[in-house]
Amino acid sequence: MKAFIGYFDLLGFKEFVQKNDHETQSRGMYNLFRDIGNAAANRKVKKLPNGGFVPDLTDSEVRVLNFSDTVIFWTNEDSFKALSEILSVVFFFNYTSTIHFFPARGTLIHGEIEHVHYNQENENGGAYFLNSVFGTGIVEAYQKSELAEWSGATIDSSVIDRIRFFEKKEAKVLSNYAKLYHVPYKNDKSKNEFAFKLIQEPINKETYLNLEESIRHNFKNYNKTVDAEAVQRKLRNTLEFLKSSIK
Repeated sequence: MKAFIGYFDLLGFKEFVQKNDHETQSRGMYNLFRDIGNAAANRKVKKLPNGGFVPDLTDSEVRVLNFSDTVIFWTNEDSFKALSEILSVVFFFNYTSTIHFFPARGTLIHGEIEHVHYNQENENGGAYFLNSVFGTGIVEAYQKSELAEWSGATIDSSVIDRIRFFEKKEAKVLSNYAKLYHVPYKNDKSKNEFAFKLIQEPINKETYLNLEESIRHNFKNYNKTVDAEAVQRKLRNTLEFLKSSIK
């Protein structure tokens, strides 16, 4: 099945696990689950009888799977309506992860994906839980996101091709979510393509400084190493992209 796939990998996840006790890991992961749910629900929430709030997925048509440091959002079809929904979902998760929780790099792609879900349990406590996705779309999304040298998300050319298939202008469709930017990749390469904005633009210098502080904190939060050149390069590139939001 062809669908729109939003693929993310968290940066520094290995250190997050190695340098924190299980209680801290659990707290961090539940924060991640919250942000995934809020993104999938397009920030809609419903109130529980006890006064708490949970994501309201009543109207959502986006599917989500998280395993370890990978988060995947995908649609049930590849219609224009489906694209419109996942653009909002990916924009929000990209913004939340980079600025407020845990740096991540990812991409939105149009490609093949299949989801297999099956559970079986017995009275002895044995269980077989199967929840898997596969397809060329997943592989291509992984390969593209792994090359990026920042915390951020791009829009693959396959999505642009699909927008043109709908006989629409990509600049207009993407204007609320993304902009053209020379995205940094490994080996000092860059590619001029659509990248998801980190915030609704424009922003002023004061807002930039506040967001910069938050991003710097996220890169080192949970005892993650920030001194290594590879990490510093990703941080610099992320802040440089944010700086392009200043008008």
